Amino acid sequence: MLYDKLCQKVNLMFREQSEEFRNKWEEERKKKVEEARKRYLKAEEEYEKIMSVHKKEDIEFKKAYSKYIREFTKYLRAQTEYDRNDFAQTIKFARLNVEPHQVVFFGQIFLIFSILFFVVIDLIVFLLSHNLIITLFAVLLTIIVPFFGYFFIVNYPFMRANSLRIKMLGFMPEAISYMVMSLYLNPSLEHAVAFASENTEEPLATDLKKILWGVYLREHDTIEDAFVKFAYEWGKWNDSFKRALYTLRISSMRSTEEERKETLDKASNIIMEGSKRDLIAYAEALYVPTMILFSIGVMLPLILASLLPITPIGEDMTWLLVVIFDIVIPLGFFLYAKKIIDEKPVLSTPPELEVHMTKNEKNLLIVISVLIGAVFFYLGLVNTTYVGSSWFLWAFSIPLAIYLLVTSYPMKPEHDAIVEMNDDFPDALFNVGSRVAEGEPFEVALQRVVDLMKGSAIEILFRRILYALKTTRDSLEEILFGPNGILKDKSTKVINTTMRVTLDAMKKDNITAGNMIISIANHLREMKGIEKDMKTKLRSATSMMQMTALYFAPITIAVTLVLYAVISGKLEQVSAILPENSMFSIGFLKVHHISPYAFSIIMIVYTYLTVIITGYFYNNLMYGDDPIQNRFELGKMLIVAPILYTVSLYFLDKFFSGFL
Repeated sequence: MLYDKLCQKVNLMFREQSEEFRNKWEEERKKKVEEARKRYLKAEEEYEKIMSVHKKEDIEFKKAYSKYIREFTKYLRAQTEYDRNDFAQTIKFARLNVEPHQVVFFGQIFLIFSILFFVVIDLIVFLLSHNLIITLFAVLLTIIVPFFGYFFIVNYPFMRANSLRIKMLGFMPEAISYMVMSLYLNPSLEHAVAFASENTEEPLATDLKKILWGVYLREHDTIEDAFVKFAYEWGKWNDSFKRALYTLRISSMRSTEEERKETLDKASNIIMEGSKRDLIAYAEALYVPTMILFSIGVMLPLILASLLPITPIGEDMTWLLVVIFDIVIPLGFFLYAKKIIDEKPVLSTPPELEVHMTKNEKNLLIVISVLIGAVFFYLGLVNTTYVGSSWFLWAFSIPLAIYLLVTSYPMKPEHDAIVEMNDDFPDALFNVGSRVAEGEPFEVALQRVVDLMKGSAIEILFRRILYALKTTRDSLEEILFGPNGILKDKSTKVINTTMRVTLDAMKKDNITAGNMIISIANHLREMKGIEKDMKTKLRSATSMMQMTALYFAPITIAVTLVLYAVISGKLEQVSAILPENSMFSIGFLKVHHISPYAFSIIMIVYTYLTVIITGYFYNNLMYGDDPIQNRFELGKMLIVAPILYTVSLYFLDKFFSGFL
């Protein structure tokens, strides 16, 4: 990734300095341990002297003993930190191919060169500009940017590790469930790890594969040793996952089938309860960051915009409005929103659907969208009133909306059918399992579920399976997973994986197979329940921001523009008829205000960026990394915003023109 490459490149450019820094880094780490050791030995020597002179009841003895224990504890802590090297462990967990000293050295080089760069910029601004505000703004950037960049570079491994840890909250129950499913059928820990690694998402899948690689490469004597080490390492980041893994290890040691299943159920309960607790805590903790994001990214700019009509801001300050409303606020809004999104747990894998368009068709769509945008942009240029400037919002929004909707709407029915199928699958599987446990053949159980769940997407899937069983001589495995199998599409990954386990379960007797299928269905139900609770809490925290940005913001900006145009126009009229030396003809009335047309363009860009960032934030929180759903929802928002803005601006202009 880019961070790795930049860090390595900077350390390579300054190789000698980097190596020197590395040596100093190690010396400092060793020095801390050595200093703690010296203090401990000194305290031990003093304690031995006091012990030979004083009794245990004496104050001197107690003080010496307390100091000895305190220094000994500090020494052990320093030695443990040196051996454990938390920074290196964090970098490893974050999947960064760098070393701790390289990260710190990269940050220091950035700090030095960025300060030099901004000092040069400050000198140029000071010599060429006589505007105090511009000079102060340049100095402020010199203070903020270098130190913020240094802080970001040095702390990025911790931020990325924390983001991955939270994202893994959704994959951990999935991995445990897959191992539980496998161990239900076969008490082989190796087979269970292999099955989970094939079906779990990255980066957890790779770490599971490393368990097997460690055994094959003789790094560990047995799969059990490698598994326990994996559980210990991941336990630093999630205690529930560690306890569930330990419980799975214990299950393979149980002597009877009943004890083994009981232990497997216990492992499943541990990870489900722990994940539910962690996910709900995350959703509740999200309320405050969302409110901060909502206040700073949406409400504060709207308040500032509503005050601008009565603020003496002249044409020479146009750049300041552009920087604040079109750069600083949207950039801060986006970065904070992205930080929240990056730390959101991934609860489910969205359908993997490709856009059914050729490269030439995509290029044609882009050309058409750009041409439509160019037409609206031209209309905005020739209509130099603040009402006519609304065409610019159409020029920005409609081309992107067209592209997003055209590349998502045709796949939406298939996408929704897959989502509905995955939602109904646990109930359908439970019904199949209960029928099989009662002694019915698998085909008959499927037919009963089809009759029970008429009108659902899962009914269509099961009907296709039944039809293939009746009209072909292929086995059920070939029908589902053969070259032309019904479940070959990765878009039904959960169903695909579960049906493989179900087929293996059907090789046993009906009662055993039915109970196993019911257990699998219960696991899937619990996962769906956690996901539903999570979305409910997230929706309550984010729906207000979405509604405000989509509906309230365009109308508020339209009101602000009309008020600005009316007030600035009246002030110019009053200023023109006042005597030149009148006490009222100076200050606020004599300010050459920004033209309503230019002001409207500034606010249109802000409105456009706010809608996009809000849509990105809300859609990613609610739907996750689902490109089809995200494109479709954002496309709709980009159509609604310009319509609301234009209609509001038109009627408000007519209303105020009639009164004034």
